[in-house]
Amino acid sequence: MGSVGAINATSAIIKGLALASPIIIWFLTDVFLKKKIKKDILVKSLNAILPLIILALIGIISSLWSPTFITSFTRAFSLLILLFSVSFIVSIFLINKNSDVSRIINLWILAATFWIGLIVGMGAAGVDVAWRYDGRLGGVIISTNTLGAFSAQILGLSVINLVYRRSVVISLAGVFVATIALYWCYSRSSFIALFIGVFIVFVLRGGHSQIKNLALHASKTLIIIIALTTVFFIFNGDSAILSLLTRDGENIQDLYTATSRTLVWREIFSLPFYWYIMGFGYAVLSPDGYVRLDTFLSSHAHNGYIQVLSGVGLIGIFFLFQYIIRVWKVIKIGIKFSYKDVKYVEYLFWFFIINNLSESSIGYQIYPQLVGMLLITTVYSVTLIDICSLKSEHAVNKK
Repeated sequence: MGSVGAINATSAIIKGLALASPIIIWFLTDVFLKKKIKKDILVKSLNAILPLIILALIGIISSLWSPTFITSFTRAFSLLILLFSVSFIVSIFLINKNSDVSRIINLWILAATFWIGLIVGMGAAGVDVAWRYDGRLGGVIISTNTLGAFSAQILGLSVINLVYRRSVVISLAGVFVATIALYWCYSRSSFIALFIGVFIVFVLRGGHSQIKNLALHASKTLIIIIALTTVFFIFNGDSAILSLLTRDGENIQDLYTATSRTLVWREIFSLPFYWYIMGFGYAVLSPDGYVRLDTFLSSHAHNGYIQVLSGVGLIGIFFLFQYIIRVWKVIKIGIKFSYKDVKYVEYLFWFFIINNLSESSIGYQIYPQLVGMLLITTVYSVTLIDICSLKSEHAVNKK
């Protein structure tokens, strides 16, 4: 027993030292980037997503004690490559000083509409690989919930474009294709994230008073309907009505467990807490690499925050929230300066926050909705730095 304890203690010390190295890199790099930030667009882009770069590095280190080394290493390394690729693309995109956020949004909507349209077209043509066993779009091409989240992201961006009369043709195509895909996916969590994101943009941040009032009244009506329906369910308990909200029209238990998500979370948190200090390894849920339930095995948490916690521990969660706080700060700056494109980024921000409550949009694989948020948010952050510096110079000159 003593030797086992010594081995565990030594292992813990080695893991602690390994995880301490990204913290040192974090502070040194942050200081370096702040000194260089006014000189190079690429450095600005890297600075905007620096917490996620550190998260990816921690993920690579955590693969050393992961039960599935190859999986943890390749997925963490893929995230690191993605982050540097995003920074490189943004730096090229913003070399032209006339570039702005709306251009990258339109390019993203156009590319996504084409890609989602291919899957919708295959589904409409009855191609077997485009459909899941339960009749939902996705099949072996892409995860159904991933396609649903991606479609909801594009749908929200397209709606914002249409409301403010930008790139109408591209946005109409985006709305058409994304709506069909989202309907055929039947991804309820994506619907909820879409609704909350659009609600915040048009009700809380509505630029046009008429649109804001219309959205406010529509939202109030919907909330009242949901509240009355909930009360009816509680006191009446009509299983026939509740079954309408399920996918198969029968299994009401799925509603109470969020399609078995709460069962997965319970199993994860039943493990000793000390595991979560350093995690099990990037993209891993437990010492076995997965969570076993009665009817299936779950390889991911269906929750981005729990996924990061189980994979890279509390230190990983720290850097994830550092990124979230950083994005929120630039959103607040955009609101303060009445920056025209802040509504797009705020929608993506809240969509990311809500979607990760029921899906592992980060900490597991590279998802298209994560790529879209990184591209658009990074362009926004770098552009906003230039705008704020210009406004500061203008204010100084006026004095």
